[in-house]
This record gives sequence, C-alpha cells and structure tokens, in this order.
Amino acid sequence: MTIPGQTDAPIYNRLIAERGDVPADTQRIAVQTLQEAAEILDWSSPIQDEEPATDTLTSDTGHAAPQPERAV
Repeated sequence: MTIPGQTDAPIYNRLIAERGDVPADTQRIAVQTLQEAAEILDWSSPIQDEEPATDTLTSDTGHAAPQPERAV
C-alpha cells in the first residue's frame, strides 16, 4: 500500500519523519504569503478596519504640515 506523500526512498522518508517535510512546508507558506500579499495589494475595495483621518493637514505637533512647493 502506498501512502500519498511517501516515496520508495527510505532515507528521504526517515528524514521527513525526523525533520518534517521542509519542501511541502515551504510551498504551503509560499502559497499563504502570495494569498496575503494579493489581499493586501487589492485596492479594489475600501479598507473596513481603519477609521478615516480627521485632520491630514496637521502633524503630531499640532502645527500645519509643510505643503509641497508648486512649480511656476
């Protein structure tokens, strides 16, 4: 009987039993990271968790933030 994920290489099977299946774990984490990145970079819908900024023209000191210079 063949178990999915096992090979006919006993050394490889022993390493997986001792250390874990590093290639499979790496692939799982890579897929998870890609999914998270896609969700983060998806700007098609507004973010629901954040409150809008009330005053974007003042800095933490309470003074007006410097405005960029305009070309003449």
